[in-house]
Amino acid sequence: MKRYIIALAAALMVCLLGMTASAQTADEATTDASEIIADALREPMKNGVLSSAEAEQIAKEALVSAGWTVVEDISAQSAENDIDPEVLELAYMDIDKADSELKEKILDARKTVIYSYSWVNDVDVPGAISYSADPDTREVSFDPLFSELFPGWDVPRNQCDLSDVPVYTEESESNDLDSFTSLMDDLVNGMGLARANSNPVIHSEYK
Repeated sequence: MKRYIIALAAALMVCLLGMTASAQTADEATTDASEIIADALREPMKNGVLSSAEAEQIAKEALVSAGWTVVEDISAQSAENDIDPEVLELAYMDIDKADSELKEKILDARKTVIYSYSWVNDVDVPGAISYSADPDTREVSFDPLFSELFPGWDVPRNQCDLSDVPVYTEESESNDLDSFTSLMDDLVNGMGLARANSNPVIHSEYK
């Protein structure tokens, strides 16, 4: 199963495809999925920034039309089952009514809960989506959005210098890919597009 992360934002205007190494035939099949999504999103992006929900829906429809099957992501339920019930209870307490000491405990509990899941940071990166594709079964699943998993919660802050983010232009295709890849990997890891206890972005490419 391959995982991809695509960040679509006005400040970025790029497609980020994070993937793990695999056999050449699998790469070709999965690239087909990435190309389908990139093609489907290209025109809508010209009309302005898409929300993650909009981008995900467009991607799903394009994949289904191309013969892929979109399957439900069950990682959220599995993750919740592994979290200490007391931590969960504390995390979902009303932080606005808590004193400073309790507030810190709630925030710590929320951080534990947040990083127990795989999620997409659609709060800081509007339009970001993340998906995993199986080239053998042609099945694809999408990671849940942070705003949907944790409505009203703040995304944990990580160090990320947005001044280094490359901006998409017509000349971008001729830019050095290694430099672009390095910058985008730093951005993804810094902004927490995926859960903290994994590092799904091993290689990136964009079109």
